[in-house]
Amino acid sequence: WGRRHAAGVQRIVLLRPDRVGDVVLSIPAFQAVRQAFPSAMVTAVVTPWTAPILRDHPAVDRVLTVAGDGLWELWRSRATIRGLRASRGDLVIAFEASWACGLLAFLIGAPHRLGWDFRGAGGFFTQRVPFRGATAKIHEVEANLELVRALGIPAPWQLPTLHVSPAAREWLSQWWQQQGWPTSGVWVLIHPGSRSAYTRWAPERFAAIADRLTDLPEAHVLLLAGQGETRLIQRVQSSMRHPSTIVQDLTLEQMAALLERLHLFIGNATGTTHLAAYLGPRVIEIIGGTHPLDCPQRWGVIGERHRIVHKRPEDVIGRPTDTWVGPEGLAHISVEEVWRAIQDVWPQCLQQAGGTPS
Repeated sequence: WGRRHAAGVQRIVLLRPDRVGDVVLSIPAFQAVRQAFPSAMVTAVVTPWTAPILRDHPAVDRVLTVAGDGLWELWRSRATIRGLRASRGDLVIAFEASWACGLLAFLIGAPHRLGWDFRGAGGFFTQRVPFRGATAKIHEVEANLELVRALGIPAPWQLPTLHVSPAAREWLSQWWQQQGWPTSGVWVLIHPGSRSAYTRWAPERFAAIADRLTDLPEAHVLLLAGQGETRLIQRVQSSMRHPSTIVQDLTLEQMAALLERLHLFIGNATGTTHLAAYLGPRVIEIIGGTHPLDCPQRWGVIGERHRIVHKRPEDVIGRPTDTWVGPEGLAHISVEEVWRAIQDVWPQCLQQAGGTPS
C-alpha cells in the first residue's frame, strides 16, 4: 500500500456489523478515513439497529445494513452483498475482529482489503494487522485508529462525534411535554442493564443510588429499561424506597435525543453508556471484573468530565491475572464508591442545569 494506491481510491466500504458501543467507538477511525479521502464515496455497513448512529454523519456518504455478523446473517443479507460487489469498491476496511466480517470483506471483492489477523480471518485480507485488543489494554478507539494507520495515512486520536437529527429533537420536545415533566432541575438517567450478566452491577445497588438521588430536591431520576430488561428493572423498583419513572421502548434516534437533554447518566460498560458519553450528559461508568480486559483502559468512557468506578483483578482476588476467573469484580464496587463519583460531578451537573451548587 502506498501513495499510488491511495490516489486511486474512489470508493471505500467500512464494515462494522456489530453492537452500538462498537460502532460508536469506531467513529474516530471513520472520521480519519474521511479526512484522508475527502472526495471518496464512503459506505458504512452496519446492522439495522445501529444504522441510526451513522445516519447523516459527515464521515460517511451512505449507510447499508446486513442482518448481523454471523454466517446465517450474511446469507440473509446476500442482496446487499451482491450490490456492494457490483459497485466494485476500491478499498474495504473491516473493523470487527471476526471470521464472518473477514468473509464479508472478501465477498465484496474490492482489490484492497484491510482487516485484523485474528481467529483465522487474516486470509481474507490483502493487508492484515495483528489485533492487539484481544490481549492488550488498548482502548477500542485506539485499536480502530491503528487499523487505519496501517494504510500509511494520518489517524490522530479524536473523540467520536455524534449527531442528533432535528426530527428526533422535535419528537423529544413533544414527548417531554406529554410526560408533564419540568424543564428545570438536574435530569438523571440510570441504566442497570447490559448485554452480559457478569458486566451488571447489582440492581439493589442501583436502587440505592436512585433513592439517594431522588432525595435531592433538584434531581429528577429516570430508569432506563432496554430490550428484555423488564424483570431487571422490576428488581430495581422493588428495592427502592421511592416510586420511579421508567423509560422504555425508545428507538435509537429517540434515545440519542433524550441523552442529549440529560445532565447525568449512570450505567454499566455498555453501548448506551458510550452513546451517552459523547452526546451531552456526564457519565458514571461502573466497570469491573476479574478479567484483565474488563478495564477502563480498554472500554472506559473518554473525557475528564466523566467518572469511571472500577475494580482491578488485584483488588478482587489479590493478584494480577491474565485470564477471566469469575464475575466477582462488580460485587466489590460499593454504593459509597459510586456515590462519591456522583458527588464529584454533581456541581457541574447543577451548573449545566442552570442551578448553583448547594
